[in-house]
This record gives sequence, structure tokens and C-alpha cells, in this order.
Amino acid sequence: MLLNDGGPDGVQTSTQSRILRVTVRVSAAVVVWAYFVAALVLDARRALPLALCVLALLAYAGALRVRRRYGARLARLQPAWCARLAPPPPHRARAVGAGVAAVLVGAHLAVVAALGARSAESWTACAGLAVLVGGCWACSRARREVNWPLVGRAFALQFWLGVLLLRTDGGLGAVSWVACGVQGMVGHARVGALFCFGDLVVGSSMVFSALPVTIFFSAICQVLMYLGLLQVGFLHVGGALRRLLGCSRSEAVCATANVFLGMTEAPLLVRPLLASMTPSELHCVMAGGFASVAGSVLAAYIAMGVPGAPLIASSVMSAPAAIGVAKLLYPSPRDAAACRRAIRRATPPAVELSAAVAESINGAASAPAAAPAPASTPAAADGGAVATEKEAEAEAEVEEEDDSATMMPSMATNVFEAAADGAIGAVPLVACITATLIAFLALVSLLDAAVGWLASLIDIELTFTRLLGWLFFPFAVLIGVPLPDCELVGRLIGTKTASNEFVAYSLLAEAIAAGELSARAAQAAAVALCGFANLGSCGIMLGGLSALAPTRKPDLAQGVLSAMVSGTLATMSSAAVASALYHAEAHGDQPAAPEALECGGAT
Repeated sequence: MLLNDGGPDGVQTSTQSRILRVTVRVSAAVVVWAYFVAALVLDARRALPLALCVLALLAYAGALRVRRRYGARLARLQPAWCARLAPPPPHRARAVGAGVAAVLVGAHLAVVAALGARSAESWTACAGLAVLVGGCWACSRARREVNWPLVGRAFALQFWLGVLLLRTDGGLGAVSWVACGVQGMVGHARVGALFCFGDLVVGSSMVFSALPVTIFFSAICQVLMYLGLLQVGFLHVGGALRRLLGCSRSEAVCATANVFLGMTEAPLLVRPLLASMTPSELHCVMAGGFASVAGSVLAAYIAMGVPGAPLIASSVMSAPAAIGVAKLLYPSPRDAAACRRAIRRATPPAVELSAAVAESINGAASAPAAAPAPASTPAAADGGAVATEKEAEAEAEVEEEDDSATMMPSMATNVFEAAADGAIGAVPLVACITATLIAFLALVSLLDAAVGWLASLIDIELTFTRLLGWLFFPFAVLIGVPLPDCELVGRLIGTKTASNEFVAYSLLAEAIAAGELSARAAQAAAVALCGFANLGSCGIMLGGLSALAPTRKPDLAQGVLSAMVSGTLATMSSAAVASALYHAEAHGDQPAAPEALECGGAT
């Protein structure tokens, strides 16, 4: 090319390219703003969601620009008296921390009371959340290492997200708008399903009506990944979550990505860092995957007849909750950076990272650190150790600050390939869901018959599903389910844990359609079931992450069961928050089916 030859033709070509880029950007900006203004002028109320999204993006872009340009100056504006403050003694610090925690817990309980919590179930849910946190701390691997400020901020963020999404008019409107949008996308997915399956879609067969939605949403997610929109969103939202909670960027990015992606797809975004993560960080990444569901199957649940608003709220609330529960059960070491450096030195670079990714993250300094030359004298050895430590610190700083390099791009060459890859990649998922439903529903029926026959020999009426209901009855009580519904909700939680959430949601949809659950119980059950945490998913998680980080397979195998428990408890904590904030006047007396939403023409 003539762009860099320094001649007149090269200068002219470079100028023309620059003018063309500026012209295209200005034209695109003019068209977008003209469309935005026209939408507001024609019908401001109809364009309100678009206006709010644009304002939020502009505000966030402005905040990022201010931070990048004036961040150092703003940091130097710290008052002088703050720097002169001496830390209190350890015993006084613990007393002050306990007092502040008591005040904050009391303030949150006052908020629950102010929001109209008049039923016993709301306060039972608050007590259940306290029992959950206390039980996690009692079962923690290192109780003295628990970072209570991080855990407290995580659960506080979960609570206020619940207040925003479930109790404010704006939050309820936003959740309903998103649910209606998902329902509209389901209607578009039915167009392709009708073309392929015809009248089979109109019937009650879930395979031909609900599962095609999974294929459609998978294609959409891959297109968004190709355009880079999901990566940018995950990076910035994950960065905000990291600053709010104080966790690592990789943990925050995975927790954010799990709101939309599957439990083995989200870790792909931080694949270069998986091999050097601490065991606690790997545990947190797995817990985030178990505490959420992919956007594609979320749409399938709504198509099955499960209320959409609790599902969407649960997907958002469980992101910080998963981090909080994971850090209770498996706290991070005090010096996590040193732990990462030790793991990195013990892992061969050729196995840890591909050459291209290693060069983009660590630069040329990673090669000397991998094979240090032997020192001939003690002084040289000390100098080499200092140099190695400096290089390791530089690598850790790069990992913490420049995480844009860790966001894996799409491998598709264009939009059409991305859509095709998403659709084709969802076929095994749909086949797996169908096979699982057939197998586990048949096994549950077989176990019901077997347990019923054994119980009949001693004149007792008993089934396997009833046993599950009794086993998980206490958990249903702790999340604020009314006592008459606790057995059925416990049965659903047990079915989800023993088989998978798809089976449990199919049974929940049948119970809602038959009027067997109250509105409070339906909302709590919908939130508690919204996660991949089940025994079968442990194998999927272990296999998927082991393929991404083969050297960490022992750590993954050691922590996968604990991560599944963390994911289950995170969704239950979200259900407890939703039940504590439940109010009949805000949510209605009967469960709202997707068809009951006023979606303004959503098909």
C-alpha cells in the first residue's frame, strides 16, 4: 500500500481515507440524531425507553471520558485530613465494623418495613437471608479470611437491585418492557418454527414451540458478539461492578456475562486469565455460572408460561449475590496478587496461554520470566529475583488495569457466519434439553412408582416427588413461601437440583396454569429456580473450564461441587429478597402469565 511510503501519492491516499472516515462518522451521527429527534417529536411517550437508553449511554460515556482525562487530578483532590487519619487498633476496628454493620442491617430492615412488609412471610424471608449468610460463614473454608466489606456490598447491591426492579414504578416498567421485548422476540422465533414445523407449533408440544426460541436467541447473541456490543457492555458493566464490590475484574466480567451467556460461554471472555486465577477466583467464576441461566433458555422459560418479570429480575440480582456467597464459602487469600504470580510461575507459558494472547497481555517480558537464566553470584541472583518480581508485578498490573485485552473477539468473518454459528451451535443444546426432559421425567415417574409401591407395602401413601418436597421444605420456608405452598415449591427446588431447571420450570408452568400456587409462591419459585445449579451441570462446568485451562483441572474438580452449592444459595437469596419485597398491590394477587402482559403489540 502507498499509505506509508512518504510520497505524494501516499499522502494523498491517507488524506482521502481520513476524510472518508470522518464523512461516514458525521453522516451516521446525523442520521442517528435525526431519527432520535423525529421519534421524540412524533410520540415522546412511545420513544421514552429509547430516550432513557440514549441518556444512560451518554452519561456513562461522559463519565468515562472525564475519568480518563481528569482521573489523576481528581484523585489528588483528596482532603489533607484524610491522609493524616491513622487506622484504628485492630480490636477497635472490629468493634466499629460490627457497629456499622448493625446500623446498615437495621436500615435495610427499615426499608423493608417502609415498603409495606406486613405479612409474616416477608419477615421470614429476611430471617432466612440471615440464616443463609450465617450458614455460609459457618461452612466457609477460611472464616477469618472472609472479606466482609465485599460480602456486605454484594448483598446490599442485590437488595437495592430488587427494590429498583420489583418495587419502583420505573423498575417495574423497565422489567415489564424487557419481558415484553423478549415475548416479542419469541413471536419472531415462532415465524421460523411455523415455517419448519407447521401446525406442530400451534399445539402444546414444548419441543416445537419453546425450544426453537433457544436457537433464535443463540443466533442473536453470536451476532452481538461479532459486532462487539456484548464485549463492550460486559467490560464496562463488569468494571463498574468491580469498583462497587472490590472483587477482581475477571470475576466481575464473568458475573455480568452470565446474565446473558451460558455458564461455559461467559468464561471465554477471560480465557487468557483462567490459568493464572486463584482457586477462589475460579470458584467464584463457576458459582456465577451456576447462579444464572443463559438468555436463550430464559426466553424458552417465558415461552413455556413462566412469568417473565421475576426471571429477568433474578438474572440481574443473582450476579452480585453469586460473588457474595462464593466469597463467603471460599474467601480470597490476603495477597491474591502473590498467589497469581506463584501460579503463573508454576504453569508453563505454552500451556497457559496461546502465543498471540500471551504477547497481547504480557508482552515480551513473559519469555524471560518463563526460563530465567541461572545466576553466577548471590548478587546476580538477588538482582534477577528483583527483576523477576518487577516483571511479575508489571504483569499483574496489566491484568488488573488493561482488561480490554482479555475480551475474546468473535471468530466469525461476517454477520451471516456469526448468525449461522449461533444457530448451529444451539442444535446440540436443544437436543440435550430434549433428551434430558425425556429421560428425567421418565425417571421421576419411575421413582414415584417405585417409592409408591414400597410405601404401599406398609400402608403409606408416598411418592419420590413428595419426598423431595419434604426434604426441601425448610428451604421453601426460608425464602418466604407461604406454608400451604412450601411442599410444592420444595418439590420444584428438589427436582431442579436432582435433574435440571428445565424440568422444574415445566412443572412450575403446569402448576401456575392449574392455579396451584399463590402469586407470592410463584414469584419466589421462579426466582429460586433461575440457575444452572444441578448435579448434571457440574460435569458440564468441569468439562468446559478444563478445556479452557487444562492445568487447573484439579482446582476446578475440587471446587465445582462447592460452586454448585454457592449458585443454589445465591438464587435462593435472590428469592428471599424478592419475597421480602413482595407486595400484593404491586405484584397482583395471581401469577401473571406472559400472555397477560400489556406489551403494546408484541407478537
